[in-house]
Amino acid sequence: MATEVVKACISRGIPVAPTAFCGPGKEGQLTITEGDTSVEVTCVRGPAEDSEPAVCDEALQSLLGRFPGLVCVDYTHPSAVAHNVDCYTRNRAPFVLGTTGGSLEDIKALVARRGPSAVVAPNMGKQLVAMQAALEYIADRFPGAFSGYELRVAESHQSSKADTSGTAKAVTASLAALAAVDPAVAAQGIAQVRDEEGQLAFGVPPRALGGHAFHTYELSTGRAAGGDSVQFVLQHNVCGRRVYAEGTADAAVFLAQRLAADARGCEGRVFSMVDVLEAGGMK
Repeated sequence: MATEVVKACISRGIPVAPTAFCGPGKEGQLTITEGDTSVEVTCVRGPAEDSEPAVCDEALQSLLGRFPGLVCVDYTHPSAVAHNVDCYTRNRAPFVLGTTGGSLEDIKALVARRGPSAVVAPNMGKQLVAMQAALEYIADRFPGAFSGYELRVAESHQSSKADTSGTAKAVTASLAALAAVDPAVAAQGIAQVRDEEGQLAFGVPPRALGGHAFHTYELSTGRAAGGDSVQFVLQHNVCGRRVYAEGTADAAVFLAQRLAADARGCEGRVFSMVDVLEAGGMK
């Protein structure tokens, strides 16, 4: 995912810093090419329980000094979120976090205490953000409109995704409000597909097995005695990662511009992708 974000930035003329944090065993040089442009990135071991914080702090402080307006972009394993956010806030580095699995409340607390600011969202795809916002609005205006309907949710992602889709959880919360069911129970019932056989049965093209996000939500009534039934189905299926990378670039530009225009007003704030959308920061 990080590579796709770099490509999106290159295509839009956004400078890319030459250093990136990575997991164990991933250290080294990386060449990323988009069109006729290539950038060299040095991958260094990122924050972790068994890593030396001073090494990461030194690397990040060096980048902040060399690149005014630097914004960190984080796509990592859920288990690394807390360590990374601790590092960013400890060094007062603004960041965009697209990794799901971390505690949003803990992240907000750290940013509020240390600063400076961040954009955090379980989904960076601008069109999907708009859809989620619409569903939240409907759920807020018409709670219980689908009372008595059964809610079923299934999502399929590449096998490397460890956690349940954050988008699925967010959309399920809105649909649960419409169906008047416990959102926690509804979230627990999300079917997670990660095996190849299940992914293909879900409709994922073979070419997209390594990178996709397929979601299906169903609200339906049981078949009544007279044979009547009602079914509503919502689907959003993404092959590849570019839609998320483009939205991430939007978020990074939004955060950099907000900090440049009003650093004091942004201090301690955690923005969402809805904030980016409302600001017209989607290109």
